[in-house]
Amino acid sequence: MDKERNAADGAKSSSLPKKKNKLVWSALSVLIAAATVWAVISQNKNFSFGEFISAIGGASPWWIAAAVLSMAAYIWFEAAALLCILKEFGHRLSPFNGVVYSSADIYFSAITPSATGGQPASAFFMHLDGITGTLAAVVLLGNLLMYSCSTVGVGIISTALAPLTLSRFSTFSQILIIAGFVIQVALLLLIVLIIKKGKIIFSVGSAIVTFLGKIKIVKNPEEKKKKIAHSMEEYREHASFLSGKKKMMGKVLIYNLLQRIFQILVTVFTYLALGNPARDAVKVFSLQTYTSIGAYCIPIPGSMGVTDYLMLDGFSSVIPDENMIVNFELLSRTLSFYSCIFICGLIVLVSYMVKKRRRTEQ
Repeated sequence: MDKERNAADGAKSSSLPKKKNKLVWSALSVLIAAATVWAVISQNKNFSFGEFISAIGGASPWWIAAAVLSMAAYIWFEAAALLCILKEFGHRLSPFNGVVYSSADIYFSAITPSATGGQPASAFFMHLDGITGTLAAVVLLGNLLMYSCSTVGVGIISTALAPLTLSRFSTFSQILIIAGFVIQVALLLLIVLIIKKGKIIFSVGSAIVTFLGKIKIVKNPEEKKKKIAHSMEEYREHASFLSGKKKMMGKVLIYNLLQRIFQILVTVFTYLALGNPARDAVKVFSLQTYTSIGAYCIPIPGSMGVTDYLMLDGFSSVIPDENMIVNFELLSRTLSFYSCIFICGLIVLVSYMVKKRRRTEQ
């Protein structure tokens, strides 16, 4: 018990130096979000907060409820995917644990550049639940692989459903969308390389440690390399096990597809809530899919502005009224992104405080 407690405390203490960075990025994300909203509003000189509130008040509560439930499903299906992989490795955890891992990933991905903080934060909470760092890395990497597959897959499905969707965007927006798609395909290939050729990654790590040892930055480089070799063997075993579980990975792919679909459906339901015609639902789904893909062309948190820009550009083809576009865009982003990040952040905060209190009482 003391050994486990010390390991948890070590993980906790190692995360402390990063807290200031996370606070800085959180503040920066809030500023960018505020600037983005201001840019959206100022772009339309006829925008009125009164009309915006009136539009919300006149929205269908049933469709709004559907949008909120879809946002919750977006969080839940990532949790289900992670729990599915962990179960194969013998870790049967509660749904709440999965929601915490998912919330940590979503929240810190949203506030750190290029989403670099999401998976480490999720791995941190897994560690507190007794999951080794190597296993957490393999689990998250496997889920990221399926997430990338689902992103590309939903893009292909949207193109099949509405082949002319890309032409609804301006030339500049089309470039952003194509760049985002290329980046997702490249990421998919990189993840496959890491899973299949993990030895390369650890060889590079060993070479870096050797170099840092020579210039006296790292002490006991040989000991560090032994730890890397041990982690490499553990990683190889986990990755090999994961690669052989095709049925399980198929389930994880389905969970990720559902996660992406429900995220996009938030926008579709918001569109319908404002009284727009249901006949355009497929077009809206496809437009939002392309918008989401285009956002990958710029690292988070800068992608927030790209998303807003693409939405205003693309949805002008189905919503001719400028005021309505702005009202729709702001409400949609509030439900699909800002509210989601707030809820995920709250879950992470409460979970961390509860786990910290439990460790103190032990």
